[in-house]
Amino acid sequence: MASREAQPTDYRGRFKELQALELEARKDGLIEELLTRLDDLKAQRDEAKSDLETEREARRRLQRTLRDSHPNRQRFALLIIHLDADHFLFDDSWMREPASGGEKIADVLVTKTNSYLQNVLDDSTNIQVIVKIYGDLFKLWRTYEGAGIELGSMDLTRFFSHFNRNNALIDFVDIGPRKASIERKLSGVLSHYLQDDRVEHILLASPHQAIPPILAPLDAHLSAPLASPNSSNDNSSRLTLITAPPTPNDWSDLGYRTTAHFESLFMPVPPAATTPTPPPPPRSPLAKKVHHKERAPPQAPQPPPAANVNKESA
Repeated sequence: MASREAQPTDYRGRFKELQALELEARKDGLIEELLTRLDDLKAQRDEAKSDLETEREARRRLQRTLRDSHPNRQRFALLIIHLDADHFLFDDSWMREPASGGEKIADVLVTKTNSYLQNVLDDSTNIQVIVKIYGDLFKLWRTYEGAGIELGSMDLTRFFSHFNRNNALIDFVDIGPRKASIERKLSGVLSHYLQDDRVEHILLASPHQAIPPILAPLDAHLSAPLASPNSSNDNSSRLTLITAPPTPNDWSDLGYRTTAHFESLFMPVPPAATTPTPPPPPRSPLAKKVHHKERAPPQAPQPPPAANVNKESA
């Protein structure tokens, strides 16, 4: 054994040496040594895998112990809505009075979430609801305008400003038009809350085609077993998908629980809203001399400055 340890460990170099010398016995020795090394590596891998499973089980036991030792700790539910103007759009009736409409819909979302939890949880009492809504404010405004719903340039801004101030756990975030950025954002938010076992349930409203890229990075979290000692389910049982009205898609193909419980809050997205037509350009320079009063192009609504969130809107 000592002579084997003294041999060089450059296997490629040794192989070339053997090819030159054509010594059959030394070739067999090298192959046997390689196989022995492979067996050692497999044993180390199995040991590391066993240690990892032991650590995971210890963490689960600790979570269960902490949960059982704090029976009165606060519990939460999370409602995430991606207000995609091509799929999810709040009914325009909420926008008629932007200030009161923003505050009322915040209350309704919390109430509807609590009523839905009664169907999926054994104990849905004393659960605080976290509401997070993400959307492109300018695209939402364009969609309403394209559907013939006239909103003032600041109506959406006032609506979501009052929505935000309703409750410390309620937020609207204007995240702009980039689809990939929105999907990464939602995936990151879900990842954070899935790791918190105080969050009893999560409801997600997002377009059907966006669900796979949002959830794909979360496979490990969703397939992990629940911390509860009385359940054999995994974390995917904590997730419900909210369907859009009306939907041509079969949401069951996504493999998660779905609900139409929130459908009355949204309006069908008008077809014209998905392909807005820009105004035609002037026919000729002479058109500028015609003394007709032209309608100024609408200005995009601006999101409220962060510093003004807690001030009353006019």
